[in-house]
Amino acid sequence: MKEENLDQFVSSDPMRATLRGAAQAKRQHLNRQIFKNLRLRDGAEKMLQATEGQLVNNKKVQDTLRLEISFYDSRLEVLYNELANLKSSFDIYQSATRTGFPMIAISLKDTVDIEWREAIEDFIETHYHENPEQFRDEIERLIELRQVMQTPERNEKGVKLLYEYYHHLTLVEKRMFTNKSFAGIQFVWFDSLTAHQTSSSSLTYEKANVLFNIGVLWTQIAAKKEFNTEMKSAQEAINALQKAVGIFTYLKQSVRENLSKDLTPNVLEVLVDIFKVQAHECILNWDMRESDNEDVECYNILAREAAQLSGRYEVLKESMSETASIPPSWCTLAEVKSLHFKAIAHYYAALILLQNYDPDFTDCDHDVSGTEEKRLSTLVELNKIATWLMNEDSRTDKAKSHLKKAIVTEKEALQVASNDRFITRLECIQKVLNTFSSQIKNKLSSVDISGDLDLIASVDDINCSTDRKDKVIGPEFTKYNVKDIFAGLGPLNVFNAKIAYHPPKTVTITRDEQGGLGISIRGSGPTIICKISPKRQHAGIQAGDIIMAIGSHKVKCLNHKQVSRIIQESGQSVTLTLLSAVSPSVILHAL
Repeated sequence: MKEENLDQFVSSDPMRATLRGAAQAKRQHLNRQIFKNLRLRDGAEKMLQATEGQLVNNKKVQDTLRLEISFYDSRLEVLYNELANLKSSFDIYQSATRTGFPMIAISLKDTVDIEWREAIEDFIETHYHENPEQFRDEIERLIELRQVMQTPERNEKGVKLLYEYYHHLTLVEKRMFTNKSFAGIQFVWFDSLTAHQTSSSSLTYEKANVLFNIGVLWTQIAAKKEFNTEMKSAQEAINALQKAVGIFTYLKQSVRENLSKDLTPNVLEVLVDIFKVQAHECILNWDMRESDNEDVECYNILAREAAQLSGRYEVLKESMSETASIPPSWCTLAEVKSLHFKAIAHYYAALILLQNYDPDFTDCDHDVSGTEEKRLSTLVELNKIATWLMNEDSRTDKAKSHLKKAIVTEKEALQVASNDRFITRLECIQKVLNTFSSQIKNKLSSVDISGDLDLIASVDDINCSTDRKDKVIGPEFTKYNVKDIFAGLGPLNVFNAKIAYHPPKTVTITRDEQGGLGISIRGSGPTIICKISPKRQHAGIQAGDIIMAIGSHKVKCLNHKQVSRIIQESGQSVTLTLLSAVSPSVILHAL
């Protein structure tokens, strides 16, 4: 049953065209090789166990099997190392012109093609009593959609494609999935972080993985943006990260089955934290770029935000290090960023102290003015402010200490970065750290000729309390609507997997003396028999029967007026093809 104007499903060609595509293709190859070698190793281990249980041991066979197992272990170690290198390659998803820190992005979950054509055809034939050949085009479209959604473009079109497949799955689930209908179908997916293969016959599993990939795509879209130099790109990156957070939050709250490691609550919680913090980073980077160089209030806000972001990255680093599936290089990047933003906080604290203070404030016993209190609340407790306001030299000394602390902290960040081979090869990280170190040193040299880093006075922690709250954008289910591929089966409220039907029956009714058939009909597409005269009670008709055909006319999808006209134009005898639900009352209530 061919339906016009169905959406054309278009994927990108990532397997050859882009660095990201080449990486995804390599990842798919590694996933399959890992799965193959795991199965071979498991088979060899079972054979070894079987020979060890025999009364007569065959030492030669056992030695051969042990050698095979050792080979598979070595091969798996190589494959896992290749996969780890791929997961830790930040440059795959970054803009080629990146001027700031790289962003963590996740790889798309990989899947394998499934053969569900036969299961769908069988269900259409046995449940709906329709000829599945009439729905060949629709089935092919569903199969095609599943294939192309595996390689979505890294843009809004790719997101749209994944949402469309998700919505079609929801419709297919309502039309065809029961506890037994697709028991033989296994949806196979590879874990995004570990490459472990998992499978399930549950459509919930398939939908969860598709949603996960929508979140993944948003992380890749964000990583591609040049958010340090272009306001529009910065806003788009922040928006994409907030949408990724929304997807992973939704999955954490809604997935109840133990499907795969990357869909467990603890891993999803870590992913939520990663992209919340990265969105915060994008916002702060842009705020620093747009800040007024002479505005103390602005310095106050930036110092607080940088201190808070540093603390968040420190906590994130700890939570990631406790999650086995998270690549170690992600933890290193979080540690480097924590130190970098800590240095930024000290830098802005120094700028606050180097600004002119209120010259009228000379009495230590006076209450601190509201304005000055607000300006310096970032740095110290209230009882220290009065002394600092009165003594400019003390403020300058404290500012120098903050600058020196910032330099030392940035140096520590460079050292941490140099210990990770994946971080070291990213020139953008080295450039950010070295550039900011030079900026701090230039500021320090303008107020301290000696610049002796060994003479660092104690500096107060930066007050990192802010009013900022993380924004989360939930899944946009209503934004992407689709046309039901299997609309030809009839209205979903009547023709769905929950309503079972008896095989169609054919009934011939002869008109009475007044030309009536003794039945009343209602509804459109389909039309049902709602009342039967006493004379027709034994004609094999019951209230709730769906009129599928009148003679040779297919009328299931026609409206009430069209069905009535065909009945009126029929001869003395009218042959009806009827479909009876196992529970007719369900149909009467539905229409």
